[in-house]
Amino acid sequence: MRKQSFLTPPSYLGVIMAFTDVPRTSEHSTSADPTSSATASTSSAPQAQDVAAEAAPPSTGNVATVDDEDGYDGQLPDFSDDEAASAPTTNAPKLLPPKPRGPPGARNKKSGSLASSAAALKKKLSPGNKATKTTASSGQASSSTSNTEGIKMTDNQLDAVMAKLALDQPELAGKLQRLDVQELINQAGINEKFLKGESGLMGKAVKDMASHKFWSTQPVPRLDESLQDVREGPLEPNTPIEQIPREPIKLHKDFVWSNVELNDSAQLKEVYDLMTNNYVEDPDASFRFDYSAEFFEWALKPPGYVPDWHVGIRVAATGKLVAFISGIPLDLRVRSVTKRCTEINFLCVHKKLRSKRLTPLLIQEVTRRTHLFGIFQAIYTAGAYLPTPVSRCQYYHRNLNPQKLVKTGFTSIPRNSTMARLINHYRVPTETKLVGLREMEKKDLKQVARLIRAYNARFDIAPAMANKEVEHMLLAGRGKDVDGKRVGQIVWTYVVEEPGTGKITDVFSFYSLPSTATKMTTRTLVNAAYLFYYATTACPSCADLGDGSTATAVTNWKDETQEERETLQKRLIELISDCLILTSKLGFDVLNALTLQDNSLFLEDLKFGKGDGFLHYYLYNYATKPILGGIDATDGGSGVGVIML
Repeated sequence: MRKQSFLTPPSYLGVIMAFTDVPRTSEHSTSADPTSSATASTSSAPQAQDVAAEAAPPSTGNVATVDDEDGYDGQLPDFSDDEAASAPTTNAPKLLPPKPRGPPGARNKKSGSLASSAAALKKKLSPGNKATKTTASSGQASSSTSNTEGIKMTDNQLDAVMAKLALDQPELAGKLQRLDVQELINQAGINEKFLKGESGLMGKAVKDMASHKFWSTQPVPRLDESLQDVREGPLEPNTPIEQIPREPIKLHKDFVWSNVELNDSAQLKEVYDLMTNNYVEDPDASFRFDYSAEFFEWALKPPGYVPDWHVGIRVAATGKLVAFISGIPLDLRVRSVTKRCTEINFLCVHKKLRSKRLTPLLIQEVTRRTHLFGIFQAIYTAGAYLPTPVSRCQYYHRNLNPQKLVKTGFTSIPRNSTMARLINHYRVPTETKLVGLREMEKKDLKQVARLIRAYNARFDIAPAMANKEVEHMLLAGRGKDVDGKRVGQIVWTYVVEEPGTGKITDVFSFYSLPSTATKMTTRTLVNAAYLFYYATTACPSCADLGDGSTATAVTNWKDETQEERETLQKRLIELISDCLILTSKLGFDVLNALTLQDNSLFLEDLKFGKGDGFLHYYLYNYATKPILGGIDATDGGSGVGVIML
C-alpha cells in the first residue's frame, strides 16, 4: 500500500471541498472534514504502479487503463532507457501521495478587482482549463463540457466557503454571493460521485461495469451492486487443481515469459533498471521513485515467498526485461475470516509498450501461478476507482525539510508567507521525550509480535503475521553494519521498554522510499519516509497480553469507549511525535501516512497536511461489506490495518 508528497499553494477547489458534506451511502464514501484546513491541492502526484492495471484517476494525465489498451501490433520499439519520456509515465497510481495542504495562516496578497478575481476563480474550475483537462487516452470523456450537477450546499456551508475564500483572498470580502459559489460547484461537477472517487471533475472518468472490459470478466464485486447487502466470502469456488492450466498465458511471438530470480544480482539489477526508468513519475515527470536493490530484497522476499510469482516479460530476440509483476503470500484476515492470499504489487510495463495489452496478461499469468498453489484470493491497491473498492484511505504528509522541498519543486512557499515562517511552522524538537525508547532488537521479537498481532486484531482487515513475518517486516530491512555505519537500511523500528521490567509497551516503524528530482541540474533525492506498523499497550486489547500462552479478548476499534479512544490518542501523539524527531534527525525530508490504522487520531495534531489523493483497497475473488477508511471525521478511525508497500 501503497507511495511522496507534492505541496502546492491554496486551491479554490480545496476550499469548497473542505466545507462539503455529502450523505454517505456506504462506508467507503467520503465527505470533507469541515474543521480541516482548506488549502488542499487538486493536482495529483505520482503513485506506484500496481494491479490496477494501468488505470488512473482523472488527475493522472495520459495514462491508459487496462480496458483501453489497443493490443500489441507486432512493431517492437527502440527500448533505449536514455530517451526522455514524452509524456507522464505513471502506469497506475498507488503509494506516491499527492500534494498536501500547506501550513495554516498563510494569507494571499491583495491583487486585482473582484471581477478579475471571480473570473480567475471560475477559470480555475472551468472545463478546458489545464488543471482539470483530461485526455481520451486516460479513459475519460474528451468533451470539454458536462451536464453533471454539483451537490447542493446549505446556506451555512456557502457562507463558510465565502468566509474562507475571503480570508485567503481579502479583496473578495463582502463581494462574493452564495450563488457564485454554488455556480462554481455546479460548473466543476463536485458531486457525491466525485467525492467518493467514482468520477473526476465535470463528471469525467465515469464508468459503468460494462465499460471495464477486463475487470468485468474477473471475480470482483460489480459496480452496480450494493456492497452493503453483499454475502461475505469468495465470489467463485476454488478451481480443482487438475483444471488449472499448466502452460503460461500465450504471448505474442516477440515476447517470452521469464521467472525473475531475485537471488541473481544481475536479474535484480534488471528489475531495478526497469523500475528506475519506467515505474512512477508525477504528471509533469519532475519526480520518480528511486527504489534500491535492498528495497526489492526486503519487499519481495518475505518468509515463504514463491520465486515463481516474480513474473517478467522479456523481448524474445534480446532477452531485455520489459514488464514485471510480483505476488507474495500472506495470511489476510477479513473481519472474522482468515484466508491465505496473494499480495499483488510492483506492476510495471516499459513506457514504450503501454497500451499494448501486456498488463492484463501479467495479471492473468500471476493469477494462474498462484492458483497452482491453491490460493484463490488476492489483495491489491490503486489510486483509481475500479470495480469495486472494499475501502478508501487518504494520504497525509508531514513536511520535515521545507528548504529542501521548496528547492526541488516538491513544495512551494504559500503566498504572502516566507521560508522562515515555513521552517518555523514545521520545526520539530531535536531530542525525543519517551523514556525507554530505543531501536528494536531481535530479543524483543516475541513481545513485539504479540503486541502487533493484538493491536491489528482490532481492525476489520489486517495481516495475520507469525513471528517470522514480523521479524522480516521490522528487522530484515535494517541493512548491514560496515565500519560502524548502517548500510542499505530500508526500515527503522523502535520500541519503548518499561524501565525495570523489560516489558515492551510500544512499537513503531517507518521505511524509506526516496524520489529523484528529475529536473534538477544535479541528481537530487527527496528523502521520503513512510509510516509503517505500530502498536501500543495504551489500547484496551493490548493492555495485558501476558506471555502469549493464553488467548486475549480483543475489542474492535469501533467498540472502544470515548475515554479509551482519548487515552489511545494521547499515547499515539507521544509516539509519533518522537517518530517525527527521529525521521528528521535521520535526514528525511517528509513523512507520509494514510488514514488507516489509528492514524486519524494524531495526523492533524502533528501538522500532517491532508493530501488530495486516495488509495483504494481491493480484494480479488472475495466480497465483504465496505470497511471504513478513516477519511470522514465522523468515522472516528479506520478499519484498515494492512499496509502495502
